Amino acid sequence: MHIHSYSSTQYTAWLLILAAVISSCQTTSSTLSEAQPPAQEEEAPVSTVNDLIVWLKNNPDQSDERGCFTMDGVDVTEVDTVCVRHHIQGLRSTGLFATTYIGELEKEFAQMQAAIRKEGYAASKDYDRYFNSQDSPAYDDAISQLGTAAQTKISGKEATVAVTFTEPSYTLTYTLRQEDGRWKIIHIE
Repeated sequence: MHIHSYSSTQYTAWLLILAAVISSCQTTSSTLSEAQPPAQEEEAPVSTVNDLIVWLKNNPDQSDERGCFTMDGVDVTEVDTVCVRHHIQGLRSTGLFATTYIGELEKEFAQMQAAIRKEGYAASKDYDRYFNSQDSPAYDDAISQLGTAAQTKISGKEATVAVTFTEPSYTLTYTLRQEDGRWKIIHIE
């Protein structure tokens, strides 16, 4: 067995060389990652819709505002404004919805409250607003369809992602806009 003995100067020199090599590798690695082309622009709107479906799947109570209403059949007789405020803040915190979408939702809830004050009730949305359907597809099926059947169109800072679902059979269109450097949902139809 051969044992090397190094002086403290040799040891320090080896450590400096090793540090330089590691630093060079990190610089090369970050340069390579910076040189990678960005994801295809068309993938970004689809990614936002995918993130929405994953969020819906993982947060079913947070995504459904109906818990904020007192109902009489299909009519809303009371709106819990604190619950609505928390619901909207939860949507805002996802980063998936544009300011205009959130604003329209706030306006919708305010109109419900005005109708209740005037007529004693307001009509409720008797469907899933994110799938625009009473019989929404299963989340995993929706993600699968999004990956295989989505048609994306981008025009400047706006985009549409149309997805044709098979169970139930219908086409849903998500309209998105670039806001704060991300594609965000502005409308679902």
